[in-house]
Amino acid sequence: MPRDEDPQGSRRRSRILPLLLLLIAIAVIVWSVWRVSNPKAFVDREPPAGEPEGEVQFAGSQPKNPFHLDEGNVLSRTVFSTPGPANSQIEIRDFKFPPHVRTRLGALPGPGMLEVYSGKGALSLVGKTEELVGGVVKSVPAGQALEFENRGDYSLVVRVYVVEGK
Repeated sequence: MPRDEDPQGSRRRSRILPLLLLLIAIAVIVWSVWRVSNPKAFVDREPPAGEPEGEVQFAGSQPKNPFHLDEGNVLSRTVFSTPGPANSQIEIRDFKFPPHVRTRLGALPGPGMLEVYSGKGALSLVGKTEELVGGVVKSVPAGQALEFENRGDYSLVVRVYVVEGK
């Protein structure tokens, strides 16, 4: 008898496959019934009884420089501020503009550099509009109002580095 023909081996394999499929089906049914009959088995604890009284404390610490709401529904914060050389002040500020909104920021106190962290939009400066996308870096002059337009579905996040002369 040639080696390729093994009638007992093929019969054994043909019996094992249906048996294996039957065992898998039984395991799935048992797990499903157990899951339905024990819904609380996966809950760590009961939900809170009601509204907490007083100020709610969340885990973690409060950030050192949190965002605050400015005019035009803009979130802003000063990340870093230090005296610079030759009687100057160096500041790093973050701005977060909401989606589909045009916002005007006041003039910067000194020349600066603008870095787009995320989002897409446009910057209008002295009648000239420039596209903004994540990773773009642009210089901005002092004393000019900046007008941002967020053209995306997510917040436009911009970091501005300002050098102010005193």
